[in-house]
Amino acid sequence: DIKLSEIWSVASNGTDLKRLTDGEASFYDPVFSPDGKYLFLSSASGNFHLWRLRISPLTGAPDGAPAQIANTGSALARHLTITPDGKRLAYSSLTMTNNIGSAPLDPNLCEALGEPKLLTQDTNYRKIQFNFSPDGSTIAYNVWRMGADSEVWLVDADGGNPRQLTTEPAAVLGWLPEGDQVVLGRKDTPGASLLKFDVNSGKQTPLSSQRIEARLGRLSPDGRLVAFPSRGDLF
Repeated sequence: DIKLSEIWSVASNGTDLKRLTDGEASFYDPVFSPDGKYLFLSSASGNFHLWRLRISPLTGAPDGAPAQIANTGSALARHLTITPDGKRLAYSSLTMTNNIGSAPLDPNLCEALGEPKLLTQDTNYRKIQFNFSPDGSTIAYNVWRMGADSEVWLVDADGGNPRQLTTEPAAVLGWLPEGDQVVLGRKDTPGASLLKFDVNSGKQTPLSSQRIEARLGRLSPDGRLVAFPSRGDLF
C-alpha cells in the first residue's frame, strides 16, 4: 500500500539494519534527537501529527510505542530538523503552499514546551530542507518557485531577517561544524556538484571532483559524511 510506510535505521557503514515503525501510517522525515535517544517524525493519517519515539541506547531498537507531541491539524509537518542543543524543532508546514513552523522542546524530556508557531507567513513559495546552524541561531533552507529550481535562503531561528543566500539552483545538505559554511548539492556546475558555501563572504569551494547527485542528501553533524539516495540506493 503506497499510502503506508515504514521507518528503518542503518549504521553509517551499511550494517545493523533495523525497522523502527510498522506500516500502520504514512510516516515522514525522521530525525534523531542530538543525544540519539529519541526519533522525531511526522505522520499523515486523519489529522497530521508529530511523534516522538524512544530509541534504546543499547540496541538501537524502539523502546515502546510512538508518543504524539503535536497535532498539526490540516497542515502536514515535513522536512523536520532539530537544534544541536535539542531545545527546538523546526519543520515545513505543508499545504498547497507552505511556511516554516517551529516548536520549543525540553532537551531532557524531548517534550514540547509550548504550541507550534509559524516562522514565515507568506503564501508565495514552497520552503523545504531545513537545517539549523550549529549554534541554533539560523536556519538554512530551500525555496522553490513555480517553474524554477530551488534557491537557498537563511532566516533567524525566531523567524526574523530572512535573506537569500544563492540565486543558483542548489540544495542545502547541512552546516559545517564551524557554523559559517553550508554544504550544497548543485546540478548546474561543471565537474564538482558538492560545494561548501561561506555564508559571510559568498565564497564557494568544491568538495569533490566527482559528479554526485546529492540534492536530497543530509550532512552528518561532524561534517565528514553525506548520506544521499541514488537511483533507489542509499550512499
